[in-house]
Amino acid sequence: MDGHQQLTVDVVQSRLRRFDLRQDGRLSAMFPSNQYPHIRRCATLVPLFFTPHDHELHVLLTQRAATLRTHASSVAFPGGVQDPDDEDDTHTALREAHEEIGLQPSDVTVVALLPPTFVRPLSAVYPVVGFIPADFQPVPNPHEVARVFSVPLRLFVEAEVAFLPFSVEGLEFRSPVLIYPVQPDWQARIWGMTCSTCMLVARAVYGSRAGPGLLTSSDHPGPEDEEDVFRNAQTAYHALCQATRPHSRL
Repeated sequence: MDGHQQLTVDVVQSRLRRFDLRQDGRLSAMFPSNQYPHIRRCATLVPLFFTPHDHELHVLLTQRAATLRTHASSVAFPGGVQDPDDEDDTHTALREAHEEIGLQPSDVTVVALLPPTFVRPLSAVYPVVGFIPADFQPVPNPHEVARVFSVPLRLFVEAEVAFLPFSVEGLEFRSPVLIYPVQPDWQARIWGMTCSTCMLVARAVYGSRAGPGLLTSSDHPGPEDEEDVFRNAQTAYHALCQATRPHSRL
């Protein structure tokens, strides 16, 4: 992959195409909608934009409100549970982004729908990657969002990322963690599904960098390219969904 090619919305979309559930029938067949009835279907928006002054690709993130019942104060994408009236995952992601940060759905150019990630306790989260206006001014819903900030996407292939172990139903995995100084008095702790998704998108856009894998049970992972990273994430998703089935026995 030519990492020096000028990035545009079209270039990013083309680099994500082979991981887009809407574009690849074989990939979408791996995630049938009724495969895991006990898992809630959710969607998040992965909001990308180019900064006007240097054309650097950024991803917009939120810090969830401290009063929320789940994942309080965590760094996350805008998103939530699919409503019965939602047409599809894109509808869910755009609706939630409007509710949480005031982003108009008509201002988003969707470029990919990525495979789902398992999020505890029992959710399948489908990331919808979309471009937003560079001059977008967030209006956070204080009941859901404490703050909104952005991070250069390139950091997710170039910066130091730690990996923390976690277990679900006896299965051992490692979750990536990236610390990013947003303000002098606050550092964002980007981890879990949010960090994993940023790493996946960054590797697809920028190409591989030598470093550990994304989410794996291996104690000594080696360098991986973006294909391996996506494959590992898919394997982890199915393993976790199967392990949390009622009375499941692997």
